[in-house]
Amino acid sequence: MGVGQTLAAKYLGWHEVVMEIQGKLRDAASTSDMKRQMFRIQPFPQTLSTLIQSFETLVVPFSMDFGILWGMIYLNMKASFS
Repeated sequence: MGVGQTLAAKYLGWHEVVMEIQGKLRDAASTSDMKRQMFRIQPFPQTLSTLIQSFETLVVPFSMDFGILWGMIYLNMKASFS
């Protein structure tokens, strides 16, 4: 498993991504541009979670694992602000 996959596996839900965004908003080291971007995307995880839940109800009885999606969102955030 690569480093990116290991990091992505750590963030399996929308709550973890929200906590990361809130952490960036509270961090004194965050620039004003970073805080502005984090504020703009703050509602995105919950909105995406609602979409995923709607999709999951459509494909019942099959189960889908969207955990890696949250990890990819986290890695994208990390890459854009590193």
